[in-house]
Amino acid sequence: MSPNYLTLQQLNTYLQEMLSEVFAMPFWIVAEIAEHKQAASGHLYLELVEKSAAGDTLTAKTQAVVWYNKGAELRQKFGPDLPQLLKKGNKVLLKVLIDYHPVYGLKLIVQDLDASVTLGEMELRRRQTIEQLQNEGLSDLNAQLPLPTVLQRVAVISSPTAAGYGDFMNHLQYNPQRYAIRTTLFQSAMQGDAMQAEMSVQLRAIAHRAVDFDAVVIIRGGGSKLDLATYDDYTLSALVAQMPLPILTGIGHQQDESVIDMVAHTALKTPTAVAEFILQTLQQYEAEALWYADQMQRIAQQRLQTAQYTLRDCQMRLQYALRQTIQQHQLLIDRCADTLQRQTRSTLQQHAQNLDHLQQRVVLLDPMRWLQKGFVLLRQNNQTVTRAQDFDPYQTASILFADGEVQIDKKTNSVL
Repeated sequence: MSPNYLTLQQLNTYLQEMLSEVFAMPFWIVAEIAEHKQAASGHLYLELVEKSAAGDTLTAKTQAVVWYNKGAELRQKFGPDLPQLLKKGNKVLLKVLIDYHPVYGLKLIVQDLDASVTLGEMELRRRQTIEQLQNEGLSDLNAQLPLPTVLQRVAVISSPTAAGYGDFMNHLQYNPQRYAIRTTLFQSAMQGDAMQAEMSVQLRAIAHRAVDFDAVVIIRGGGSKLDLATYDDYTLSALVAQMPLPILTGIGHQQDESVIDMVAHTALKTPTAVAEFILQTLQQYEAEALWYADQMQRIAQQRLQTAQYTLRDCQMRLQYALRQTIQQHQLLIDRCADTLQRQTRSTLQQHAQNLDHLQQRVVLLDPMRWLQKGFVLLRQNNQTVTRAQDFDPYQTASILFADGEVQIDKKTNSVL
């Protein structure tokens, strides 16, 4: 065996001493978090990696740890944003100490965290997501959907315990106008690692029931800027953009706008603002309905008044026409009556004259008048004999005088 060798322990101890001298002070590194694990003790174990510019090759990897006490300092510094900063996939700027142990190997002890790199990386990813959505024609796809005039059937994606969801429901349920709005809750985590998967499932569930709803509402309470990171996810944003129903968002950020807000149909700042927007659609519809009802009533009254004027005018015209007709017929009747009277008098006079003439003829033709003048009337067989050739000497005959009648018997030729 060669006398010039080192044992593994000697080598590792040498490396430990050398690294301790060279890297005695903490320094800043940039790396991507590939894995993170929270131990029961409160320590946070990280796997840090670096990839090639193309992102397809791993060029470095090491372990890091955030001890519990240091984690408490970072939580005090960053508050609820810390889990978002130390999230898998984030690029982070860490202040670290090198710790090399002969048995456990190399690891980095995190001393501090600078959010600038992470925020910059998140903003870069956000811009890339927006650009990709625009290139694919998805950025304004949902905004092109027609928004129903009245929103009364609303699908709500939220956590049932979120304060924003409570504010939203209270504002809807206790509206002064007592509008009835039916909401259906689709429960989802609204932040953290589970949010993307759960919200995607609920969006697809709503899409399959699109005929049951007028719109979809995505709401949550307030939060920090880093809470928006999940709302900038491309897959989730693309799903929101392609929903068959209009999407209304009230994520609770007063200044920042997430990518989901950008691709939604209507983005509002808070859940209460979303509730008020829904109520305003009902108020506007009611106001328009009342306005149209008032217009219809006014038009109906105008038409009724016009019809009354027309009817009154027709009545007056009819009355005038009737009077004219009656007068004309009365004149006609009067003329007819006068004509009838004249014609009747003329006819009566004519008939009276005729009667007088007939009476005179009767008087002239009265046989008694001729008998008194000496004429006689010969009758035979109940017939008057006026010609000699008609007289039968062998038949009984009667002679009528003015003062009596004489019969001549044919057998005795004597006067009876």
